[in-house]
Amino acid sequence: MSVDISLFDQRPFSSEVPLVPPGREGDRWENDEVIRFFKGKCIQEVSYEALKSDYKKDWTAAHHLMSDQAFAFFLPSLLRLSQDNYEDSTDNAGLLADSLVFMFRRMAEGTMDHRLLPLLRAYSKRQLGVISLFLQEMSEQHYQGMGDMDDAAVALKLFWSQYLPSK
Repeated sequence: MSVDISLFDQRPFSSEVPLVPPGREGDRWENDEVIRFFKGKCIQEVSYEALKSDYKKDWTAAHHLMSDQAFAFFLPSLLRLSQDNYEDSTDNAGLLADSLVFMFRRMAEGTMDHRLLPLLRAYSKRQLGVISLFLQEMSEQHYQGMGDMDDAAVALKLFWSQYLPSK
């Protein structure tokens, strides 16, 4: 299953909304790279190939540096590219997926509401279901048999399973 980004906003990210938390721009390092790369982009423009070729820093950490609104906006792209490229051993695509899964577990545990609440405000139940399907696939394909160490299964159990689409 590849993440269906057609369910999400196809317009470019608004220039009215900060890409990084206020006060973090102008560091001439990681935060400025997030701004440079993501500014004015649509989610379909954020691809594995684009990040590998044009992102000048560690692109697998970009989501940690984004404002909560930017994270919510670009999350579909990040889910898709991390899922589609998880096994690529020439790069750290798996790190992005693992980091996102851990963030979803923390959201489910109630320790990352600053990331969860913008998602709940911005996404429909169907869009939240994309996150649940991502977690389900990660659990089944990459974390199987890990018990409590299966962050995807724990996140689903604690919170995200309520958004799984009906079969």
